[in-house]
Amino acid sequence: MESGQPDYIEAATAASQRRLNACVAVTIALLATFMGICNVKDDNIVQTMQQAQANKLDHWNFYQARNIREEVANATPVQLQLAARSQSASEQPRYQAAITKYEQLASNQVRKKDDLKVLAEND
Repeated sequence: MESGQPDYIEAATAASQRRLNACVAVTIALLATFMGICNVKDDNIVQTMQQAQANKLDHWNFYQARNIREEVANATPVQLQLAARSQSASEQPRYQAAITKYEQLASNQVRKKDDLKVLAEND
């Protein structure tokens, strides 16, 4: 009894401090859990946004690739037509077949490019 207080007062004070410590510990645990759940939710939102952006970029890249393929397929028949003029009559069918092939390839690229445009608009 060095403090000059009776034992029951010291016991009550110690019990009160233990309850306060327990309440503080529970509050900290609840707050930590809540913050952890919020962080997981935040991470999920960020991942979803990143995935959406990646999909958008992929569609744009595919669209541009189709554009390039279409331009090459459009330019090739012109080159073949110009080259065919200087060839013999026996070579003309081969040139015409190649020209037809590239014209079909160009129309195919236009169709695929339009399909990508529709997909990008739906995302």
